[in-house]
Amino acid sequence: MKSGGKGVRQVRGRVGGLLLVAGFLLMAGLAHAAARLQAIEYSQLPGDRLEFVLRLDGLAATPRDFQTENPDRIVLDFPGVNNGLDKKTLLVQRAGVKSVQAMEAGGRTRVVFSLDDMQPYTIRAEGNRVFQ
Repeated sequence: MKSGGKGVRQVRGRVGGLLLVAGFLLMAGLAHAAARLQAIEYSQLPGDRLEFVLRLDGLAATPRDFQTENPDRIVLDFPGVNNGLDKKTLLVQRAGVKSVQAMEAGGRTRVVFSLDDMQPYTIRAEGNRVFQ
Protein backbone atom coordinates (compact mmCIF):
# COMPACT_ATOMS: atom_id res chain seq x y z
CA MET A 1 0.00 0.00 0.00
CA LYS A 2 2.87 2.33 0.73
CA SER A 3 4.35 1.84 -2.73
CA GLY A 4 0.94 2.52 -4.33
CA GLY A 5 0.67 5.84 -2.49
CA LYS A 6 4.17 6.79 -3.51
CA GLY A 7 3.42 5.98 -7.14
CA VAL A 8 0.35 8.23 -7.08
CA ARG A 9 2.42 11.09 -5.66
CA GLN A 10 5.06 10.58 -8.36
CA VAL A 11 2.40 10.66 -11.10
CA ARG A 12 0.80 13.77 -9.60
CA GLY A 13 4.21 15.41 -9.36
CA ARG A 14 4.95 14.64 -13.01
CA VAL A 15 1.52 15.84 -14.16
CA GLY A 16 1.87 19.01 -12.11
CA GLY A 17 5.32 19.61 -13.58
CA LEU A 18 4.02 19.04 -17.11
CA LEU A 19 1.14 21.44 -16.51
CA LEU A 20 3.54 24.05 -15.18
CA VAL A 21 5.80 23.69 -18.25
CA ALA A 22 2.76 23.80 -20.56
CA GLY A 23 1.56 26.97 -18.83
CA PHE A 24 4.92 28.67 -19.34
CA LEU A 25 4.99 27.66 -23.01
CA LEU A 26 1.46 28.98 -23.51
CA MET A 27 2.33 32.32 -21.89
CA ALA A 28 5.50 32.58 -23.98
CA GLY A 29 3.48 31.87 -27.13
CA LEU A 30 0.92 34.51 -26.23
CA ALA A 31 3.67 37.03 -25.53
CA HIS A 32 5.05 36.43 -29.03
CA ALA A 33 1.63 36.52 -30.71
CA ALA A 34 1.68 40.28 -31.25
CA ALA A 35 -1.27 42.13 -32.70
CA ARG A 36 -0.99 43.30 -36.30
CA LEU A 37 -2.07 46.57 -37.87
CA GLN A 38 -4.29 45.39 -40.73
CA ALA A 39 -5.76 48.55 -42.26
CA ILE A 40 -5.83 52.34 -42.19
CA GLU A 41 -8.97 53.89 -43.65
CA TYR A 42 -10.48 57.36 -43.51
CA SER A 43 -13.76 59.10 -44.15
CA GLN A 44 -14.75 62.71 -44.74
CA LEU A 45 -16.62 64.44 -41.90
CA PRO A 46 -18.56 67.71 -41.94
CA GLY A 47 -16.45 70.84 -41.63
CA ASP A 48 -13.66 69.64 -43.95
CA ARG A 49 -12.41 67.12 -41.37
CA LEU A 50 -11.29 63.52 -41.68
CA GLU A 51 -11.71 60.57 -39.36
CA PHE A 52 -9.09 57.83 -39.55
CA VAL A 53 -9.74 54.26 -38.45
CA LEU A 54 -6.78 51.98 -37.76
CA ARG A 55 -7.87 48.32 -37.60
CA LEU A 56 -5.89 45.64 -35.76
CA ASP A 57 -6.39 41.88 -35.71
CA GLY A 58 -6.71 41.91 -31.92
CA LEU A 59 -7.84 44.12 -29.10
CA ALA A 60 -6.56 47.67 -29.62
CA ALA A 61 -5.16 49.80 -26.82
CA THR A 62 -4.96 53.58 -27.06
CA PRO A 63 -1.54 54.29 -28.57
CA ARG A 64 1.04 56.73 -27.25
CA ASP A 65 0.85 59.96 -29.21
CA PHE A 66 2.78 63.17 -29.76
CA GLN A 67 3.04 66.05 -32.23
CA THR A 68 5.99 67.60 -34.02
CA GLU A 69 6.32 70.98 -35.67
CA ASN A 70 8.36 71.79 -38.75
CA PRO A 71 7.36 69.40 -40.23
CA ASP A 72 3.86 69.28 -38.76
CA ARG A 73 3.00 65.72 -37.79
CA ILE A 74 0.90 63.63 -35.45
CA VAL A 75 2.64 60.43 -34.37
CA LEU A 76 1.00 57.34 -32.87
CA ASP A 77 3.10 54.55 -31.35
CA PHE A 78 1.63 51.06 -30.91
CA PRO A 79 3.95 49.04 -28.63
CA GLY A 80 3.94 45.31 -29.34
CA VAL A 81 2.06 45.72 -32.63
CA ASN A 82 3.40 44.45 -35.96
CA ASN A 83 2.80 46.33 -39.20
CA GLY A 84 0.73 44.09 -41.46
CA LEU A 85 -0.06 46.69 -44.13
CA ASP A 86 0.74 45.93 -47.77
CA LYS A 87 1.40 49.59 -48.52
CA LYS A 88 3.41 51.54 -45.98
CA THR A 89 2.22 54.98 -47.18
CA LEU A 90 -1.34 56.17 -47.75
CA LEU A 91 -1.56 59.38 -49.80
CA VAL A 92 -4.49 61.47 -48.55
CA GLN A 93 -4.07 65.05 -49.85
CA ARG A 94 -7.29 66.36 -48.22
CA ALA A 95 -8.47 68.30 -45.20
CA GLY A 96 -4.94 69.30 -44.26
CA VAL A 97 -3.54 65.76 -44.22
CA LYS A 98 -0.84 65.00 -46.78
CA SER A 99 -0.22 61.33 -46.03
CA VAL A 100 -0.16 58.59 -43.42
CA GLN A 101 2.85 56.33 -43.10
CA ALA A 102 3.21 53.17 -40.99
CA MET A 103 6.56 51.62 -40.10
CA GLU A 104 7.65 48.90 -37.70
CA ALA A 105 10.81 49.14 -35.58
CA GLY A 106 11.95 48.56 -32.03
CA GLY A 107 9.03 46.32 -31.04
CA ARG A 108 6.35 48.80 -32.10
CA THR A 109 4.50 50.16 -35.11
CA ARG A 110 4.64 53.92 -35.58
CA VAL A 111 1.95 55.69 -37.62
CA VAL A 112 2.82 59.20 -38.80
CA PHE A 113 0.24 61.68 -40.10
CA SER A 114 1.99 64.32 -42.22
CA LEU A 115 0.00 67.57 -42.08
CA ASP A 116 -0.17 70.88 -43.93
CA ASP A 117 -0.27 72.56 -40.51
CA MET A 118 -1.02 71.55 -36.93
CA GLN A 119 -4.61 70.72 -36.07
CA PRO A 120 -6.42 69.43 -33.01
CA TYR A 121 -7.08 65.70 -32.75
CA THR A 122 -8.48 63.05 -30.43
CA ILE A 123 -7.75 59.35 -30.16
CA ARG A 124 -9.97 56.57 -28.88
CA ALA A 125 -9.79 52.78 -28.97
CA GLU A 126 -12.87 50.59 -29.39
CA GLY A 127 -12.54 46.83 -29.78
CA ASN A 128 -10.00 46.20 -32.52
CA ARG A 129 -10.07 49.77 -33.88
CA VAL A 130 -8.37 53.04 -33.04
CA PHE A 131 -10.05 56.26 -34.17
CA GLN A 132 -8.13 59.47 -34.86
